[in-house]
Amino acid sequence: MTYFVCVFSPETATAFGHSNREVVGFRRAYQRAVKRIQPRDVLACYVTRVSRWCGLLEVVAGPFISSSALFVNKEVDPFELRFAVRPVVWLSLDEALPIRAAGIWNALSFTNRLEPGKRGWTAIVRGQPKRLLDSDGTFLARALTEQSSRRTKFPLEDAGRP
Repeated sequence: MTYFVCVFSPETATAFGHSNREVVGFRRAYQRAVKRIQPRDVLACYVTRVSRWCGLLEVVAGPFISSSALFVNKEVDPFELRFAVRPVVWLSLDEALPIRAAGIWNALSFTNRLEPGKRGWTAIVRGQPKRLLDSDGTFLARALTEQSSRRTKFPLEDAGRP
């Protein structure tokens, strides 16, 4: 099993949360990166603008191409490279784990050497589905699974970019 980052906006995360949570998509520009994702891999879901980890999705099948509207109100959905997924964990935005929380920030390889609020780590949570180190993926899987049982609320006004 390999872990990849799957980036959502607050709007697409909310729409996905209200869906049957069986399909997720990426832009065609990321076709090369998407080809590395295989069934049984796990997508660790990150929400931009509120800087939170919100879920784990196990890849069931794909990729396949479809431009039918999923989570955007457009005739042609830009997230055409799609995977069938099985939600392992899905948290609402106010339950999603803030990346700047000490227990998260200090545990991830791409943030733990930086002071919270510093730049330089955001490349991992931007754009294409980037592969996570096994240790980061395992950590996030454990943290998100624990949070799905606890359901601790984190005020959204504390959220920041990216």
